[in-house]
This record gives sequence, structure tokens and C-alpha cells, in this order.
Amino acid sequence: MSKKGFTSHGFESVSPKAWKQQIQFELTGADYNTSVITHRQEGIKVKPFYTSEDLLTSSPTHKSAQAATPQGNINDFLISFEVYANHSDMANKKALWCVEKGCDKIIFLVQESIEHPEKLLANIPIDIHINLILQKPSSQQIENFSSYLNRVGNPRWQCSTDPISHFLIHGKWWKSEIEDGKLLEELIEKLPGGILTIDSRICHSAGAHMSLQLAHAMSHFTSYAIQLSEKNTLSKIKEVHFQLHTGNDFLMEISKLKALDLLWASVCQSLHISIPYVLCVEGAAIDKTLYTNNTNTIRNSTQLLSGVIAGAQEILCTPYDRIHKKSHAYSDRLAINQALILKHECHFENIKDPLSGSYAVERLSYELAEKALEIYQKTEAKGGLIAGMLRHEIQRDMQSQYQKTLEKFQKGDAVLIGANYLAKHEPLSLEKYPFIKKQHNKTLVPPLVPKRYAMEWEQKIQRDSHENR
Repeated sequence: MSKKGFTSHGFESVSPKAWKQQIQFELTGADYNTSVITHRQEGIKVKPFYTSEDLLTSSPTHKSAQAATPQGNINDFLISFEVYANHSDMANKKALWCVEKGCDKIIFLVQESIEHPEKLLANIPIDIHINLILQKPSSQQIENFSSYLNRVGNPRWQCSTDPISHFLIHGKWWKSEIEDGKLLEELIEKLPGGILTIDSRICHSAGAHMSLQLAHAMSHFTSYAIQLSEKNTLSKIKEVHFQLHTGNDFLMEISKLKALDLLWASVCQSLHISIPYVLCVEGAAIDKTLYTNNTNTIRNSTQLLSGVIAGAQEILCTPYDRIHKKSHAYSDRLAINQALILKHECHFENIKDPLSGSYAVERLSYELAEKALEIYQKTEAKGGLIAGMLRHEIQRDMQSQYQKTLEKFQKGDAVLIGANYLAKHEPLSLEKYPFIKKQHNKTLVPPLVPKRYAMEWEQKIQRDSHENR
């Protein structure tokens, strides 16, 4: 077709007022504020549309993050897998299997029974990233692992420990707060240029909303930062590795992870430090279901995708049936394949700044970061994360938020397939207990208990099935 005489006209701009009027017209009498605006637990209102007028370029959190947040980086993320290491030969065999199937990184959860790393790391290619997380370290174990890693000299092989995460999950220290802290200092002293692992996944599993998850992750780090600064060892940390869960709310989860950028920059500025961080995301467990559990595979896909789009450097593969089954080849392979498809077949490893120009994500991430910063400052003013646990405030807040979300499912205001919708009994072999276990161990404080929203319906299905038999 000839272009002679053809004149190109740009689209006329549409004001936010005109957008709102059009939406109200199409609602045919329904109330705008109750029909299309979502009111979240964080105190944030999610609108149906956002424009450039919604950007909070004047916010203090945004200003402090502008210099610290990289723009336009290509996201070549790592595919990682957690391996429980209680026996060196078995854990090594599992790790080599994961590498063969396509994993770029292995996270070993090293138990106290493994005193030397040589057998554990045997035959693992040097280009594979390793994080040896010591789950109950001793001075001798730290000496053995640090000596080996210093001798090998592979910067991709790291060792870390996270006593605060253990305290949150179990309600007690390995030995005591002081002794556990000394073990962390000892590891950092012997492995200069190492990493600091902040495992905050338990906050999401215990029911915390997004701003609270971010705030407690920062308080978690701040506890270590203060301790290590007093010993002049914080400068030896090369990177901080955050481990977070991502849930089903796709847009908000992307915004949450982007808010971490803003919050991290603000916290680093207040502590007068400059340390890069690495973000590792894992699909949340709190919204997984025991029945109709194939939908867990879909949930994992969208949860990992939100992490990839938000710029996570690592995605952690988890099997769809981990609720009730021990690790086995089929579901482990399926979990790894999901990540491989995202990286190589969807070509997300070459994606560059996918959120550029997203007014919704920018606005929501600023709001989440501001709310998280408020919570963080209040927590620190009262003595920090550990002090909050000792006062039982952290536990109460998370239980309260879990109950509020659960009530939405109970009332039918939210849908969870396999629980309050399309739930049916299926024959399952329970290799693990899928519900909350009552702990009779003596603890210093009540621990943060991982939960799932579907448990109430699942237990009812099991009771009904048992009565029918």
C-alpha cells in the first residue's frame, strides 16, 4: 500500500481522571472503591491503573536508592537446589545428580555429623557455585571447612552459617546467643571475602505480610551488622545473600522484591556501609496444597517467574509434593526442569530491565518499602529482632496476619484450589507429616511455626474419608 499522503498521528494522552471515569462508567453502578481497589494488610491500596503521576520520585526511600540500584542489567540467574547433608557420600551423590540435570548452584545444609568437606565436594565441577551452610557448627568444623576452602581458592565456593534463622525457627540457640555469635565471627575471620546468609523464608511461612517480611529481613541483617562491626569484621563480608519466599500474588511479589532494593539502600545508608546483596527466591510453602497438588507445579512456576522478572540472582527449585513426600527423582527433576524452561526456553537469562516503565511496580515497590522501613525502625527502636522475639511480639504479629488471610479463604473472599475450591480426597502415601507438629522440646521463646492455609480443609477431608471407610 502506498504511503503517499499518509500522515501519522500520535495517540492523545489520557489523564488519570479520564481513566477513572471510563472505569466507573463500565462498572454500571458498582462502587469504584470496593469493586476495583484492593485493600491490603500492609495498608496499601492497589489501584486498577497507574500513570506517571503515581511515581513517588520525592520519597526519601527512592532518593537513597537511586545511586545504589543498578539499572538495565542483564539477569543471568543461577538455578540452585538445596541438599540436606547428613552423610557425605549420599549428599555428594545427590549434588552431582543435580548438576547433571542442569543446576548451577548447590546449597548444602551441612549437619554437625560432617566434619570434613572433602568427600562432600568430591568431583563437583569448579564452575558450579556452592554455599555450605553450617546448620550446627563447632569450632573444629569451621576450622576444617575454612582451611579446605582457603586451600582450594575457588571464589564460587562459599561457607556460611545463620544462627538467627535457627533461633527464629526453633525458638532456641545452638548453645547460647553469645556462643553462637562467636562461631559466626570465627567463620568470617577465617574466610575473608566470604558471604553472610540471611534466611528470612520462615517469616512468609509463619504468615507475615510483605512489608513485615522485608522489615524483619533487614532487622535480621542489622543484628549481624552491629555484632560484626563491634568486632571490626563486617568489612570482610563480600556479599549478603538474602533468601526469600515468593507467593501467588504475581504483581505484588514482583513489587516486594523490587522494594528490597530500595529498603537495602536506605538501611545501608543509615548504617554507613556499602555491601552488595544477592537475592535467592523460592516458591512459598504457605499456599501449597496436599490435595489437587499438581496445581503446586503451576504455583511454583509463577512464583519463580516473579523472582526472575524482579531481578533475583538465584532461583531455588523445590518439588511440588514436598509437603508430604521425601526427596525423590521424579519431582526433583520436574522442579529443576521448571527453572530450566524459564532460563533457556523462555530466554529469561538474557532479559534486560523488564520492569522499565512499569508505573504500577514502581509505585507499589515504593509504598511497600516505606511501610517496611517504618516497621524496621520501630523494631530497631525496641531493641531489634531478637528482642521482639523475646517479648513474643514477632510471633503475635505473624499469627495475627496469618489468621486474617485465613479468614478470607474461610469466607470465600479468596480462592485456593485444593482447599476451599475443587478440593477432593486423593489416595496419598504420606512419607512426611503435612500438618503442624506439636513440639515438646524446651525452648527459650515460642518459635515461628511454618503453616499452610489449606490445612483446615485437608484435615476435614481426611476425617470425612476415615469416617466413610
